[in-house]
Amino acid sequence: MKLTLEYVEKDYNNLKKIIKKELDRKNYEDCLNLISCAANIAYHLNFRFYDDELENYLKTISFDLIKDVDFESISGRWVFYDYFGLDNRGLTQQYLNVLDDMGVEYLYILEKYTTETNHKDIIEQVKKNDKAEIYINDSSLDFKMQIENIIKVIREYKPEKSLLHFSPWSSLSIILWSKLNFVERYFINLTDHAFWLGKNSFDYCLEFREYGAYFSNKFRKIEKDKLLLSPFYPIIIEKEFLGFPEKIEDKIKIFSGGSYYKIYGANNLFFEIVKNILNKYESTVLLFAGSGNDKPFKEFIEKNNFNKRIILLGHRSDINEVIKNCDIYLNTYPVGAGLLPLFPLLNSIPIISYGEKELEVMFIETVLYKKGIDCTYINLDDFYKNFEYLIKNYQSVSYDKNLICPTRRDFLNNFKKIISEDIENKDIKDFEFSKKRFFDLYLDTENNYLKEYDLIKFRWLGLKYFKYDFFGAFISTIKILINHRKLIIRKIVKKLKLVR
Repeated sequence: MKLTLEYVEKDYNNLKKIIKKELDRKNYEDCLNLISCAANIAYHLNFRFYDDELENYLKTISFDLIKDVDFESISGRWVFYDYFGLDNRGLTQQYLNVLDDMGVEYLYILEKYTTETNHKDIIEQVKKNDKAEIYINDSSLDFKMQIENIIKVIREYKPEKSLLHFSPWSSLSIILWSKLNFVERYFINLTDHAFWLGKNSFDYCLEFREYGAYFSNKFRKIEKDKLLLSPFYPIIIEKEFLGFPEKIEDKIKIFSGGSYYKIYGANNLFFEIVKNILNKYESTVLLFAGSGNDKPFKEFIEKNNFNKRIILLGHRSDINEVIKNCDIYLNTYPVGAGLLPLFPLLNSIPIISYGEKELEVMFIETVLYKKGIDCTYINLDDFYKNFEYLIKNYQSVSYDKNLICPTRRDFLNNFKKIISEDIENKDIKDFEFSKKRFFDLYLDTENNYLKEYDLIKFRWLGLKYFKYDFFGAFISTIKILINHRKLIIRKIVKKLKLVR
């Protein structure tokens, strides 16, 4: 059975009814998992962009669990609360640089520690600063103990201001910062185009582009005076180039990349574009650095006999060097890449993108610091015409770096300005955006490619899913066995080998 908007909304509302029952019973740990599950579903499909009910449930838990948290703040002290803290992902390092460059004392709190390699650069950066302290939360503890420990650390540190870097389903984070409302709270809006929780747990929202400010005001109903524009720059760490897996030195190398879901759907138009380019220009190859479900991509490669023309690179730690060694950057479609297009622009690698006028959120131009670079085409004929121009002239293309992104110093100066002055955002620029078209894209990708809706429920609820909705859990189990049987078999085989 394929998902529909009516089914998703009904299922989502049923989840909220279960959450309310567990809240009334004060089964708060179950509440957190249920709320995170609902938020994950909303983020996965984007049929809505905020939920005040879920926010209020978390606030209720916060004010019931957290007592006696008041303290007298030490002037100039900051706390940076980070849900994930992943190297070269999100905006952690940009805002750590700001705190370092301002020379302030700060406490860095990492909520979700995973492996040393995921957080290595960030933790090293904090430890190198004599004015910084670090607290790594033990997420294996009971959630009440986690809250108690984090509150204790913050109370003892006595910060005046805070930077908040949440995931879209950061239930624990919101419980903490709903109560810490006497600390000035600056929320970093990382996923400005999608659903997230946290709307009611900050004083100011840092938007990295004008589009985010428009979206937050129009679709999340956040007041204009809470929105602060803070354009960012990418963290580029020079690394040794690890090379390519095939001998392609004499080829024109087209690069594209991002999560695989970004190229699925919309009648397979991205694949059609790639097919047309490779068939027309025999000297080209496509290199794609991505993560996620690559099965549809591999099927496309096999079907069209592109095994020697398309190279799936997977995750590359030397991504800047990979892009430097390519000739043309092709943006993803129907969902455009976020931060990645800045890398080719800064390296003067020609970039081209196809987009839809009613989904301006996907345009590379909305991420750029200043106007002056146009690389998105809403007409396919224009797209192919300009691609042919790049094929012939890619070695002579260059970009003005001042238009692409602010420097580290620009970012610092702007941040100091927006937190110290009364900035008025009375005029927010309008953009083209169709909620229906946006949702339809995500629904199409879920129904025909990802099929992760049922996995999300089990990921958050585990076997308790059967307790809340036995019939729904039973149907979900069957769908998972059908849609993901090969993955399940691989995992079983892997475990059997480990047992041996």
